Amino acid sequence: MTRRNSRRINSEQEEIKQIKKPRQTSEDNPFGLSFVVATEVVELPSKGKYYDQESSLYGISELEIKHMTAKEEDLLVNENYIKKGTVLDKLLECLLVDKSIKITDLIADDKYALLTSARITGYGPGYIFKAKCSSCSTEFDFDFDLQAMLDADVVQELPEDVTETDEGIFEFQIETKDLTVGIRILTLEEINYMSQQAERRKELNISGSETVDFLNMIVDHVGGYSDRAILSKLFEVLPIKDVRRIRKIYKAVSPSLNQKQTRTCPSCSAPNEREVPFSLGWFWPDARVY
Repeated sequence: MTRRNSRRINSEQEEIKQIKKPRQTSEDNPFGLSFVVATEVVELPSKGKYYDQESSLYGISELEIKHMTAKEEDLLVNENYIKKGTVLDKLLECLLVDKSIKITDLIADDKYALLTSARITGYGPGYIFKAKCSSCSTEFDFDFDLQAMLDADVVQELPEDVTETDEGIFEFQIETKDLTVGIRILTLEEINYMSQQAERRKELNISGSETVDFLNMIVDHVGGYSDRAILSKLFEVLPIKDVRRIRKIYKAVSPSLNQKQTRTCPSCSAPNEREVPFSLGWFWPDARVY
């Protein structure tokens, strides 16, 4: 068979497929709506700056997610996922358009931004919880606006004595011998790994330090040295004032959402600032919303 005849036959077969292909009529879709689930783009607090260069999230400032449907609501009440503590991860796996993204590769507040957006499209921006007035102790309904949390333009200002490298490492000095320390932001997978190690030691009755584990995970280098064995020995003897400084700097440089809002007490009119309590309760069908 010649190449020309082959092309002609393939063309004819394609025309037949198009003729046989069922066309959508108004009877098939009487609602006048698209049967494609809507999506939206969510800006990430990290702007993709603090991921490893080999990560699929490196340099990614936003991700696209689908709107929640009845399928996702069924997933949220899956008892097996709830017991395992993986229900919110499973939710994001379903909603993320880019299936190559691993949920555990996300930085914590990037994950929270995606979940907040999903909650808003699913149940609305209002989240009401009980709060006690800091002035008169009256309990009142604190109506938290989740959309305002996403819309807030959080400007991350580094402490004066902290510098950031092109690789996303934050450097500063500690008092011990004026050593320069470089730290990095942890992903959820690394945070989960530390928790698992702590639980494992507890089960086996093995001594260990969660603080040393934390330092081993976030510290990239000290005084120009990156050898993990040497650094681990240093962390065992590092004065608590230096440890506290490292923790303080880590908290200051970590990308974050603006999770604080202020409401006036209906009883005494005093202003009350609260941080939204993030929990699975956000997504329960009977959650209080407006």
